[in-house]
Amino acid sequence: MCIPDEYFIDGDRDCMDSSDERIHVEDTVCPSLPPSYECDDRLCLPCIQKCRAGNVCIRGCWSCGDGQCVLNRIDFFPRSSTNWFCINRRDQFFFCEVDGQEGLWTLDNGRCTENKPFNEQNIDEYCHYLRICELSGNKKHNCTCRYDGDNCSELFRQSCSTWNMTHYPNGGLFTPYIFGYYDQIFQSSFMDARWKVSGTIKCRGYLGKFLFHADGRYIGYYLHDQGYICTSRSHISYVMDKGYDRFCHNDSRTFNNLSYHFIDVCNSTESCISAYRINDGFYNCGFDDEQSANELVNRSCANVRQHRFRCSINQSTCFYAILLGVSGAVCDNGHDKYWLDTSILLSNINCNGKSKTGCSTLRRYIEASWNSTLLKHDDLQSSSMKKLSFRAYCDIYPDLLSKEDEDAESCASSWVCLREQWQCPSGQCIPFKSVLNSVYDCPDASDEQSFFASALHPFNYINYGPFIANAFKFKFDLVYPASKLWSVCQFTGKSPCSSNNRFNYRSVTKHCINLTALGNHKIGCPSNCDEPSIIDHCYLSLRALGYEVQCLSMIMCLGFSHRFQHTCTNSSHSPLPCHMTDSNLSGVIPNEFFCWNGSRTWERCNKKADCSNSEDEYMCGRSDSSTSLAERKNKFDFQTTQKWLHLLRFPANVSTNEYKRSIPKIESNPEQLPIDYSQQHDRSIFNWCNRGIPIRLNNASIVCFCSPHYHGDQCQYHTDRISFLLHVNFTYSKYTSTSDTSIINIYLVLFLYNDLVLSTNEFHLRPTDELDYQKKKRIYLHYSHSNQSIEYKRQRYFNRSNIIDHHPYAIRIEAFELKLNKKPQRFAIWQYPIYFDFLPVYRFAKVLRFFDSRKISRNPCQNNPCNSNEECHQLQNQPSNYKCLCKSHYSGPNCSKVNQLCSKNYCSSNALCQPSYRGLTQGNHWPYWICPLNYIGQRCKLKPNACDANPCANNASCYQMLVPNQFMCKCTDEYLGEKCEEKKRFIHFHIEEKSPLDYHGSAVQYFVIDFVQLELRLAHQDVYTTLPSQLRYFHDDKIVPEITFLQLHTLNNQQIYLLAVQLNRTTLIANVSIQEDNRCQHIRSFSSPNESK
Repeated sequence: MCIPDEYFIDGDRDCMDSSDERIHVEDTVCPSLPPSYECDDRLCLPCIQKCRAGNVCIRGCWSCGDGQCVLNRIDFFPRSSTNWFCINRRDQFFFCEVDGQEGLWTLDNGRCTENKPFNEQNIDEYCHYLRICELSGNKKHNCTCRYDGDNCSELFRQSCSTWNMTHYPNGGLFTPYIFGYYDQIFQSSFMDARWKVSGTIKCRGYLGKFLFHADGRYIGYYLHDQGYICTSRSHISYVMDKGYDRFCHNDSRTFNNLSYHFIDVCNSTESCISAYRINDGFYNCGFDDEQSANELVNRSCANVRQHRFRCSINQSTCFYAILLGVSGAVCDNGHDKYWLDTSILLSNINCNGKSKTGCSTLRRYIEASWNSTLLKHDDLQSSSMKKLSFRAYCDIYPDLLSKEDEDAESCASSWVCLREQWQCPSGQCIPFKSVLNSVYDCPDASDEQSFFASALHPFNYINYGPFIANAFKFKFDLVYPASKLWSVCQFTGKSPCSSNNRFNYRSVTKHCINLTALGNHKIGCPSNCDEPSIIDHCYLSLRALGYEVQCLSMIMCLGFSHRFQHTCTNSSHSPLPCHMTDSNLSGVIPNEFFCWNGSRTWERCNKKADCSNSEDEYMCGRSDSSTSLAERKNKFDFQTTQKWLHLLRFPANVSTNEYKRSIPKIESNPEQLPIDYSQQHDRSIFNWCNRGIPIRLNNASIVCFCSPHYHGDQCQYHTDRISFLLHVNFTYSKYTSTSDTSIINIYLVLFLYNDLVLSTNEFHLRPTDELDYQKKKRIYLHYSHSNQSIEYKRQRYFNRSNIIDHHPYAIRIEAFELKLNKKPQRFAIWQYPIYFDFLPVYRFAKVLRFFDSRKISRNPCQNNPCNSNEECHQLQNQPSNYKCLCKSHYSGPNCSKVNQLCSKNYCSSNALCQPSYRGLTQGNHWPYWICPLNYIGQRCKLKPNACDANPCANNASCYQMLVPNQFMCKCTDEYLGEKCEEKKRFIHFHIEEKSPLDYHGSAVQYFVIDFVQLELRLAHQDVYTTLPSQLRYFHDDKIVPEITFLQLHTLNNQQIYLLAVQLNRTTLIANVSIQEDNRCQHIRSFSSPNESK
């Protein structure tokens, strides 16, 4: 399925599998929401995702039907995480008993229940019952095993000796050819069941009949990809030449007549996959497609490079956008997680429904991944990421490749931290919560054990006050309690450490290092335990090594959690982790610890000293995964927390109103008795209508109102449908030069079958509102549910040539213009074929563009090819073609039939009457009317009068909407609100020039302060040739912009003046002088000539 290029990484999930965005779907949210476009149309991505170092990650790939994706249908036991099971229990249907934690029975319809009476009629039913009881962990309410002293296995052995086999679950539940059963050797685990593969399976090149048995631990492979079965040719009992094409139709053409892009790489499963899925980050056919050579990937991904990400020249990938910024990097260089070689997380670049400021940056980042020059020389970072937030400097996290933002000399001499930050001796600032957290954040570790005792940076009680000082003292005693460890290492001057010589490690007597040696760029403890914030990561130059393990004398890093699975290339360079010691030269035994006196313990970090000096409890809990995440979280939390700034107000004498946050007052009536809503809730109809809304009628029957995604008397069936994603681009339309806000467009979306209308939907636009901001429209159209239509689709699905050559379904979009007191006029149409009508759900995404008439040499309608009952319309998406459409009142072949209801003025005389537009699925008994502006109803004779009462205040204009009782107010510049009832916040400056100013142009800029990122964001600016003496600006928010600047420009120079700094104000009236006292000085003017260079 295709989406317009401008929809790619625009902050909205447009593809049904969300692969066009970096936004990840929270799986547990959809089941609690009403049916929606994002949830009920969602496709789950493939199960197996590629991870770092060639590892495999399992993700949710089995659809629960409501937008939730779980790992696998047979993996919900045990229920350790919501990612493992469907909240609606769809993954349990027909085998509820295997969830032994809850003790559920399977009803005849497959659903689960807590109670089900069992009356065993014969020994077979009793034996089957015993096995189900054992599967459920004997938790059934009426399980015999629950009360008898013997368990189900023993009862089964005694009573069912002649009972050989039972099927469970009943029938081919997972696939039509995989069946589960239990033999005489009883096993209580569902995964310990035996599985039989029996059936005729369509494979590549042949149709084979298979029969073999498999263990439960292997059945997941066969469920994931039937190609594993097809390659098991030793189990074939019968072969026919009616399988999938042996060559995967590699000689086929796409619907737009391009060659089908196929490269045969699936050796283990013999599957046919598109070349665009090779090295896309998901295992689509075993592991073959993710192990392809760089040259092959460069060729297979060539046509989609602008939408796929490549790790590097040496690691060619074709990743979807959704894989950028995930928790674990797949690229060896980490570029899919971090911005190039920086510590900037891609997940922190805003591109979502709330903020789309970073969308274009992410798009350029993907495009640049295929340009080695940009990646090598970092041009992309220089152009789009070089501007750092002011507080990104001196925060211990380098953001620039040169690391000049963390220069210790500059930070120590000039930098001032916020009140809620602690300043390291290096001048860098860390949040208070990063102090005394057992992690060295300051380069010299002065934020930890030497916090109070360090002579280099003594704690100043006066600067922080008694409350903060006492809080630090309490935290210090909690993190560093009195211990024998400090009798070996002098607490005020040394830190626990060990020699980095692995051969004499247990015989050393020196276990401490001077505090002055911490952060001195020299490794003095094994695996840089004394330099976690100084030593660079092996391949991420702007990320500190932290508590990962570095191979001694080698540029190679190992994550703490993987140090037992992966070793250094040269075994003699194997490191000693900070957390425990080697017991021998061959490797590390997990959690084995040798004390300094030579004794050994396996109970390290259990909050109990097992070594004589308590060294087994030192530096506990510092894994690379927890510590590095904690470090990032500290920074991220600080960057997402609102700061309090202490700015002097300027000018001092102004007329202002301060904004006061009001607390809603709750009115209570002591005489009113509380209502027990639980007694009013009709629990008998709860969940009766699946994802629909149940309504109980007076006759006690229940009627279900279904969303567009479902149908049936209980909304139990998924609807075959087309979901539309449309927006109108008015660039070449006639509305680019109009300011008439009363004009409304109606867009009819017609779903056609051989030019007959199946169903219709519509959406409305006001062109003047869409010129600056274009909003996507989401609608649905349904296929017919008739038996005839279902049978036709079934036959069409099995006829490949019919699918390729014949396209009976199409979409036509007709645009109508509505003006006051005029008949609606059809002024544009678009028509598109539907190629994938065999899919149950198809997403149709288009930008409706008007053609540029300047580039069209000939109008196909100029020779009047249509008859007198028809209108000729040039197709906007194919200007060389035209369409003859019936005029109002007419329908049938050549528009020869006149509808009687239309001709007898059944509807308003100014309405358009289209007899066949209501659609076959909705019944064409009544025509479809397009009402003139300000008229509504099925006959267009109702005139809403919402504007008659003049609901819009303060001289605002009122416009009647197409829905009764709805109106829109167009406010003047000074007012806002739904009815323009609220006066805008405003700034009024009276400008005084103390002396004549020489300038050619001026700009007044109003800035709001981002109190989270501590950045100035431009809210508004006015440009003048001559600066007026009175400046007025009306603002829509609750408070006016905090800072205002004036820029005066000459040909070669620019002067900036501060007009105002006022926080938390709703209005501001001030007299402002333009003089030297409020002129902003350039920062270089404060430096010496040598420094400024």
